[in-house]
Formats: sequence, C-alpha cells, structure tokens
Amino acid sequence: MKKRLSRISHGLSAVILIAISTIALSSASAQLAPTWKPRQKEPLEKYDMPPMYIFRLETSPRMISQHGPFVSYQANVDANGQNIIGDAANECSISIDPTNPSKMAIGWRQFNNVASNFRQGGWGYTIDGGVHWTFPGVLEDNVFRSDPVTNSDETGTFFYLSLLQTFC
Repeated sequence: MKKRLSRISHGLSAVILIAISTIALSSASAQLAPTWKPRQKEPLEKYDMPPMYIFRLETSPRMISQHGPFVSYQANVDANGQNIIGDAANECSISIDPTNPSKMAIGWRQFNNVASNFRQGGWGYTIDGGVHWTFPGVLEDNVFRSDPVTNSDETGTFFYLSLLQTFC
C-alpha cells in the first residue's frame, strides 16, 4: 500500500511539473513583441535642442582607462590635463595617420556652453598617440556644424566633413 501511494504521489508530482512547464511555455510563447515601445513619432534630436547638461562645480583629472595592453586617454581636457568646467562637446570622430600612428585628429560638435544649442566644428590633434591633445578652437567661428566625420588618406592628410546650417 505504501509503495502504491508513493508511485501515485510520484506520478502526481510529474503531472504537476508537466502542467507547470506547459503553462510557462504557453505564456512565454504568447508574448509576440518586446514590452519596450520605441518613440516613433518624436525625433531623438530637434534643431533647437541644447546638449544634456552635466553638472560640475570643479575641475578633476582626466580619465585614463586601461584594458590589457591598451591605454585610453580622455581628449577633452584643458592644457593642464583637467576636465573642462562647462564643456559641451559630443559626437566625436577620430582618425589615425597611417604613416605615423602617433598622429591622430579628432572632430566633434562643439557648443559654446552647456546651455547653448548652437553647434560648431570643434577639433584637436595629438602627435604622441593621444597622451597629450592640442585644441586650436573651432574650424570656423560662428558657423553652424553638426555630425562631424574625420578621416585621413594614405599620405597622412586629415579631412573633416560635417553638415552645415543647411544640413548639406
């Protein structure tokens, strides 16, 4: 009798497990689409939209990040290697001179300050593999630019391409 009850309870456990598994599988397969719904009608960026504000009261040392043998140095720092208070730059593009990998150029969207929505063509360069950067300013003062792309040719000449105010 005990043996028979044990078999029944074991069989009942198996039936319950199968039922639970079936319910779990059927509810999982009932979900046809992800729960995240993308914003399809609103653009991610609008013409007069300023950059996201990052609140900083004081300078701090630049970020140096190492992954195995590779070391990455933060580029947007002042002459003393400190973060720039009120810096508003984004969408950077970097290129390397194929004739000398220590020479690199970088371009970005530069805003006058964190509250501004007027984008200009910021740029910089390094001759020591990115350890130190020089920022001569913007390509053309008070000329709207966006979506910068940099490149270099086989002779090491750098190029900067971006949209102008007409978006061309």
